[in-house]
Amino acid sequence: MITISNMKAGYGGSPVISVPSLEIKKGCITGIIGKNGSGKSTLIKAIDTQIKYSGSIMIDDNNLNDLSHIERACRIAYLPQHLNIVRMKVETLVSHGRYAYTTISHNLSSSDIDKIEYAMELTDITNLGNRYLEELSGGERSRVYLAMVIAQDSDFILLDEPTSDYDISHQNMIINILNKLLEDNKGIVICSHDIPLALTVCDSIVMIRDGNILATKTPSKLIEDDSMLRECVDVGVAISKREDSLYRYQLIR
Repeated sequence: MITISNMKAGYGGSPVISVPSLEIKKGCITGIIGKNGSGKSTLIKAIDTQIKYSGSIMIDDNNLNDLSHIERACRIAYLPQHLNIVRMKVETLVSHGRYAYTTISHNLSSSDIDKIEYAMELTDITNLGNRYLEELSGGERSRVYLAMVIAQDSDFILLDEPTSDYDISHQNMIINILNKLLEDNKGIVICSHDIPLALTVCDSIVMIRDGNILATKTPSKLIEDDSMLRECVDVGVAISKREDSLYRYQLIR
């Protein structure tokens, strides 16, 4: 479990997000929602120790700041929204997810290769292995980077807008991938502007407004009273009345 207490984080000494208390569990998908600039990305960057923070972030019984870079990589993987297009073959990039487990020479063991092949198969990029990132579409590149994160095999996976580069069919594929990762007892955190998708796939929703956490609720609790959601993103939510709806929930005025 990741346990956050009295945490503040930001840039240039100015706090962007304040978190008195928050727990993120394994085997669950936690969604973080809020308007642009509310502090969603800052929160997960702090959890990944990319930015400095005050207060405490614990993973199980370990303070994140007490772990080495390699130890943290084995516990937490992070995929940003905006990805670099590097001059590299797909399979090589995915293999980078195993570097925390290798020696300085980065020689891959048979177990490492199995993890890489599994990640590529899960994200449906096996046929792209010998192609260069620059030759791929935006959605294909996103799946390559997701495969790298999956190959890392960390306890927790932090994803910033993981479906933003995908069409509807591939969004469904990403949802299936997230559910598959839950079978491996991963803890998954997603920041998303897609409220219906977040409510459909997430076990709990963290609502942020102006750098403050308004509440953490299950989607079913939000249905009972969507006033907090309205305060967070200025819309309400209802269960879709159509049995063939893509998502279980729909936004309402």
